[in-house]
Amino acid sequence: RKSLAEAGIDQKRLEITIADDWYVIDECLGHNNMLIHGDVGIRGFGGFPWYGVARRMAGWIDSVPETWQNLYFGHFHQFVSGDFNGRRWYCGGTPESDNEWARSELSATGRPQQRLQIVTPEQVVCDLPIYLDHAYRGRDGKTKAGAKR
Repeated sequence: RKSLAEAGIDQKRLEITIADDWYVIDECLGHNNMLIHGDVGIRGFGGFPWYGVARRMAGWIDSVPETWQNLYFGHFHQFVSGDFNGRRWYCGGTPESDNEWARSELSATGRPQQRLQIVTPEQVVCDLPIYLDHAYRGRDGKTKAGAKR
């Protein structure tokens, strides 16, 4: 909160929840969303862990005591989403992608981005990447296409 106040951001409509466990269930317009970092048990091979996400979702549907419809996570530095047996999952982008861990473990140095969604009580009706207003540079040191120069 201190950082937000120093940046002059109005916090009247902002609620910050600090997780007591490895997940939080957040309700938005009647949708219960399970929020995790992404490093909890989601494993894979050959790039983004598609199978690992589905496997964990299948287990969490019954093992997490609260009811949830959507899974939101980060960790993988990729803007991807999918569907698993009627539940949606969303992996957010990343505010930075020019670090050695992302290069070596994920082979990912994509353009910095975050997710914007428009949600109604019925469903998510719009899911868009928001490209952040700063350039990123590839290993060659050159600013990548589409990045601010």
